[in-house]
Amino acid sequence: MTTSQNCKVIKTILAEEFGRDNVSVRKGTGTASHWVEVTIWVIEEMRRAEVRARDIISNHKPTIEISTYYTDDPVAERRDCLLITVRKLYKCGHKHEAHPALSRFGHGDICSACGTREAFEGDFINVLNS
Repeated sequence: MTTSQNCKVIKTILAEEFGRDNVSVRKGTGTASHWVEVTIWVIEEMRRAEVRARDIISNHKPTIEISTYYTDDPVAERRDCLLITVRKLYKCGHKHEAHPALSRFGHGDICSACGTREAFEGDFINVLNS
């Protein structure tokens, strides 16, 4: 199975969990053509989404052939040529590739497309100074 075919299969299985519009799977280019780059957009629990994606892919290993490489450490480890990036999907529905702007309160994010402020747990907005 070629890397392009692997990307299609990975997109299909991850789309079942995260939604087709929230998953992007690309094949590497040039000398990194055997690498698979996965980007997932989620609203919350970004770390959990990455772990879940790795679990889903490892459970489908018989149908997916992912290339491997060895690290340069003294104890060479064998690892998959798989890069998983999890990005924030704003509650307003916008996706952002770059880091979002910090709000004027110094915490939380503001959607650069529509200006909606995302509040996080522990946010404190001083209403008297607004």
